[in-house]
Amino acid sequence: MNISDQLKDKGVEVASHIFEELKKGNKHGIELAEAYVKELIEEVKNRGDKDQSYLTLLPVKNMDNYTAVHSINVTIISIIFGFKLNMDNDQMFELGMGALLHDMGKINTPDHLLWQQEGADDYEKTTIAEHPKFGAHWLSTNSMLTDSIIEIIKHHHEDYNGNGYPAGIKNSLLSETVKIVALVNWYEFLTSDFSSKPAISAREACFKISKESSKKFSQKISSSFLSIMGPMLLDGPIFPKKTLILLNTKEIAAVLNTRNFSDIMPEILVITNPQGKKLERPLKVDLKNDDHRFILKILQS
Repeated sequence: MNISDQLKDKGVEVASHIFEELKKGNKHGIELAEAYVKELIEEVKNRGDKDQSYLTLLPVKNMDNYTAVHSINVTIISIIFGFKLNMDNDQMFELGMGALLHDMGKINTPDHLLWQQEGADDYEKTTIAEHPKFGAHWLSTNSMLTDSIIEIIKHHHEDYNGNGYPAGIKNSLLSETVKIVALVNWYEFLTSDFSSKPAISAREACFKISKESSKKFSQKISSSFLSIMGPMLLDGPIFPKKTLILLNTKEIAAVLNTRNFSDIMPEILVITNPQGKKLERPLKVDLKNDDHRFILKILQS
């Protein structure tokens, strides 16, 4: 499923205006957000399951529009995901509002930290970790947003294992909408391209999500995302046949067969030894039944 270019471009304009209004302390930005989210939900519902096209996201053209583009991409993916999970209108609306406003707390963040998720030193880490709390506090005291929306804004950087921020709450204790935005936010960050952080491919990002299952994200949400959204974002499984991969043993292998779209333990053919020397007799291995080998990264797909 894709979204019309017109609505995507409108979203960037709306998001930019929302952030400018909120910087001034004007509540008018919330009304704009609500209207846009409702319009986006209607387009998703109208397209429904009959739209089998790939989902294309907006590129980051410069750092001036990064937060707006990022927010709209996260909103689009989140609402489509919610629709595919059979959420009702109210749930999709809260999910969309939380996604659109999740980085509102960055309105006073220094430009060089806008795209970062962790930070290089204590100052940067503290500044970055404050934005979910600031956004949630400002919006909870200056708007009529529901607690569910505020929860998304405050906790979209929490991890399933409790290693996230700002509160270090285990993601398993949070709502489904928070978990969705947390995952989608990370996916969009990984695939965004700008000078300070080159993008990785959608395929590599999906692989990273699969590896973070039950660590950074709940297994249920990550599996659902890969099985539902994966086919809209990738042209084939995470590991298509003939994909070259690097194993933890430093061996290089080629994928022979996968069992399903999100299979990260496919059948492979090991073609080099750990020193990179080509094997005279390649070794066929089923990673599902191998306790010692696992995939480190994609070399070529």
